[in-house]
Amino acid sequence: MKQVKTILAALLILVLGVVGLIQLAAPDRSFSSLERRPLAASPTLSLDKWLSGSFARDTEKWLADQFTGRDFWLSLKAQSQASTGQKDNGRVYFADDEYLMEMHPTLDEAKLSRNLDDMIYFYNEYFRDRPTATAGLLLAPTAAGVYRETLPSGAVEADQSAILTGLTAQAAAAGLQTPELLPFLRENASQETLYFRGDHHWTQHGAYQAFLAWLGQPDPQAYDLSTVSKTFRGTTLAKASLWTVPPDPIEAYQIPLFDQVELYDEEGVLLRLGVYNPVALDSYDPYEYFIGENRAWLRLETGSEAGRNLLLFKDSYANALVPFLCPYYDSITMVDLRYLSLSMEDLLARGSYSDVLFVYNVVTLADENSTYKLLR
Repeated sequence: MKQVKTILAALLILVLGVVGLIQLAAPDRSFSSLERRPLAASPTLSLDKWLSGSFARDTEKWLADQFTGRDFWLSLKAQSQASTGQKDNGRVYFADDEYLMEMHPTLDEAKLSRNLDDMIYFYNEYFRDRPTATAGLLLAPTAAGVYRETLPSGAVEADQSAILTGLTAQAAAAGLQTPELLPFLRENASQETLYFRGDHHWTQHGAYQAFLAWLGQPDPQAYDLSTVSKTFRGTTLAKASLWTVPPDPIEAYQIPLFDQVELYDEEGVLLRLGVYNPVALDSYDPYEYFIGENRAWLRLETGSEAGRNLLLFKDSYANALVPFLCPYYDSITMVDLRYLSLSMEDLLARGSYSDVLFVYNVVTLADENSTYKLLR
């Protein structure tokens, strides 16, 4: 018996030694495609770092991130959680129909109301007295709101229906055109896949349904639909680290106008011709196929000759929706307040806008700390 224990101990030491040698010999990985995040690099030693303790902390992070077979062990842990009936991993729900949904037991309703008040202030200050101006708010639910029945039994998730109803009423009372999207999306949820299974965004099918709710009438455009990727592994799939959940396809609506749209940055530099960004399909975030990365300011010149110009305040949910707006506006200026440093006066001086629209998802808006910039 003692001999067996000695052999087992020797084998354990051997395995750990081999793993350690592999880790030391293997080059560092800079990015984890499974977790969709940068990984810690090997720290450099200095006297200051040694004395402050930062070298030890950085080394601990490096060892954790560069551990041999890290992706395999993360996936194995996640798979064991899901296969044993666990409902979540503390970050995402393992929902029915292979949906992975971010966990949001509560939403900050006070902050939601304050952020909406900031939008209303901006509308009152700059657009309310314009007789021909239209102003709107599209407040999107998340997959957990639309596909609530797929959540695990006993899941504690914020009641988006009640929250969105209250916010819609608040916005409508202030004069914003605000269709209530949740019932509209639920009504169409069985016809199309409105949200990615492995990402927190809606698909372009979901964005199109939201656009139709905003339009309030049949869309005269005849779109072609194409599958541009079959390998999209999004944010919730990264948080779950499950290898058994298949990647999502990305489908996109197409009309000839979309290929003619010119995109300009805030310096007036032409970034690209075409509303879609095919380069992103081979990047770590293929959702950036829709418009591109989030920027403080982006102007789309559509060539549509509609006679109207839109100022759009948004989060990333708007990116999949914006193409549908192009036939209705000569230009669309997209503003992401999270990255904006301009005052509103300077922003408005950059263009002439006939309409204003706010597009956010309810979870992002509940965490949003930048709408105060609308008051500057």
